[in-house]
Amino acid sequence: MEELVNNIPTPLQMTPLIAAQMAQLTATINQANQKIKLEKNDIVLNFVLSRSTFTGYKILYTIRIQPMKMVMAGVQIRSSQIDNESLKEAIIANIDPFDIKYMDLKNFDSTTCEFDFNFDKWFDEATKNIQPKTYISRFDQEYKLRIQPPKVIMFDIGRNDFFNYISDKFKKYLITKNKEKMWLGPLLPKDFQKFVNAKLANCFSYTYDYQFNRFIVQLKPVYVLSVSYAVGMAINAIKSGKNNPKNFSDRVIGNLNKFDKTKFDDALKRKFL
Repeated sequence: MEELVNNIPTPLQMTPLIAAQMAQLTATINQANQKIKLEKNDIVLNFVLSRSTFTGYKILYTIRIQPMKMVMAGVQIRSSQIDNESLKEAIIANIDPFDIKYMDLKNFDSTTCEFDFNFDKWFDEATKNIQPKTYISRFDQEYKLRIQPPKVIMFDIGRNDFFNYISDKFKKYLITKNKEKMWLGPLLPKDFQKFVNAKLANCFSYTYDYQFNRFIVQLKPVYVLSVSYAVGMAINAIKSGKNNPKNFSDRVIGNLNKFDKTKFDDALKRKFL
C-alpha cells in the first residue's frame, strides 16, 4: 500500500500531463475552427432539374462533398467547416466549360446549388450577324442560330417548357432591340399592317426547332387567310373585267376592309387555327 501511495504523481509531476492534454484539446479546437478549402475533385454535382420560373430559367444540382484525404482518414466534415469561396469555385469548375459561359451561379450551400440561364448573353452570341431566311412562304422566316443552348438543358428530358421560354424571349427580343420592323416588316404589306392596327410582333407565332437549332416565325393563319382572300378577290375582279389592273392595290385594301378586325383576336383562339 505504501508503494502504491508513493507512485501517485504530485501536483508538480502532473503539470506536463495536464499541459499535454490541454495542447491536444487546443489542437482539436483549432482543427474544428479551421476552414476546409475544396478543389474541383472534392465535390460531385448531380443534376436535378431545369425549369422556367417567374424570374428566369433555373438549373438545379445537388452537391456531395467528399475530400478524398479526409474520407480515407475517416474524418467527418460539417458544413460550418467548409470554406465557401473554395466551394463556389469548385462548383463552377464542375460545370461544362461551354455551358458555364451562359449560366450564372445564384445560390449555393453545402448540399445544393442553383444557376440561372443567362439568355441575353447566349442569344446575343447565337444571333450575331445572322439574317432571317424564307422558311416556306413569304409569310414565314427561319433564324438559324450560331450556337446551341447549354447542353445540360438540352439533355434534360423535362426541357419542353424551355422551348416555349426561349421562343417567348425571342419575341420580346425583336421588340426591345428594335428588330421588329426590320425583320418582320417585309412579311406583311404596310397597308395590311395599318389595317390590322396591332403590334407587328403579335401577328406572328414563334417556335424553336431544336433539331436544326433555329427559330421559325410564321404569320398567324387568320392573317394569312385574310390577305389571301383580299388578293384573291381582287384578282378575280380583274379576270371578270370588273376592275382595272391599275386599281389592284385599292381593290385589295377595299377587300380587307370587309373584315371586322375586332374579331381577329377571337379567331386566333379557335383550336382549328
